Amino acid sequence: MGVFRVIIVASISYYIFTHCDFKNLTTRIFLASLVSVYTSKRGYDKKSLSFSGSLSAIVVGFLTTVANLSSFVCLLTFFVTSSFFTKWRSDRKRLIEENFKEGGGRNMVQVFCNGGMLSVISLLFLSEVGYGERVINFSRDFTASCLLSSMLGTLACCNGDTWASEIGTVAAFMKPRLITTWKKVPVGTNGGITLVGLCASAFGGLILGFAFLLSLKLFVGSDTFDMETQYHALRLTFYAGLFGSIVDSLLGAFFQYSGFCSLRKKVVSQPSRTTEFISGSPVFDNDQVNLLSSLIMAVITPIYAYYSWPKYD
Repeated sequence: MGVFRVIIVASISYYIFTHCDFKNLTTRIFLASLVSVYTSKRGYDKKSLSFSGSLSAIVVGFLTTVANLSSFVCLLTFFVTSSFFTKWRSDRKRLIEENFKEGGGRNMVQVFCNGGMLSVISLLFLSEVGYGERVINFSRDFTASCLLSSMLGTLACCNGDTWASEIGTVAAFMKPRLITTWKKVPVGTNGGITLVGLCASAFGGLILGFAFLLSLKLFVGSDTFDMETQYHALRLTFYAGLFGSIVDSLLGAFFQYSGFCSLRKKVVSQPSRTTEFISGSPVFDNDQVNLLSSLIMAVITPIYAYYSWPKYD
C-alpha cells in the first residue's frame, strides 16, 4: 500500500509540475500551500516532525516553494533523506544518543535551526529577484546566482551534517576522533569525526546537487538550461556538504560540552557530578551549532561559487 501511494503521489506531482503555469503567482501560492501542508503532515504522521515542527515546516516550505521550485526540490530531498537516515538503525541509536526520539521528532526550534537560513534566502530571493526558476550564471544573473548558491550551501551543510551524524554513529567500524586533537573519543561526542561520517557528509551534499540539476531540467526551458554550465553544482554541493560538516564538528568541539555519564553510560551535553569531561564548553547546544554552521556556509558558498564557476556571456 505504501509503494502504491508513493507511485500515485509521484505521478500526480509530475503531472502538476509539468503542466501548471508556475509564472502565475496565484498558481505558485496554491501549490506552495498544498505541498507544504502535505509534506508537513506526512512528516508528523511518520513522527519525523513534532506538532510544532510540522507547523514551522509549513512556513519554511511555503516560502521556499513560492520563491523558487529548485529550492523546494532540494528542501524536499533534504527532508526525505535525513528523515530516512534518522530512523535507520534506531535501536542502536537509542543506546547512544542522549535525547533520542523515535523517528526523530524534530520540533519547531530544530526545524528553524535547519531551515531558518533557507527561509531568509527565499525572502531575499523574492525581494531582490522575484519568484521564478533561474540557472546559476554569475555573468548574466549575479544576484540570483549568489542566492541560489547560498541556498545550495546551507542545505548541503544541513544534509551533509545529518548524514554524517546518523550514518557515522552506527556504521563506523572504529571509534571517532576529536577533530581538534585527533584523540579517540566515545561515540556521540560533539566534534567527533569518522571516515564513514566524512564520506557520508560529502555524498549528502552531492545528492542535493543532483536534485538541483533535476529541478532545472524540469522547470527551466531547454533554451536557458545548459548542462555544461550547471553540472558544476555537483562539485559545489559535494564540497559544501563535506566542509559544512567539518565546520559543524569544529564548532561542536569548541563550543559544545561533551562528558561521559557514568550512570547513563552515554555522552551527555551538560556537566554534572556523574560526568567525566571529554571536550568543549557549554556555550551552544546542538541546534544553535546547526544554525551557526548553516549561516557560515550560506555566506561562504556563494564566494566559492563565484570564483570557481565558469564565466559565460
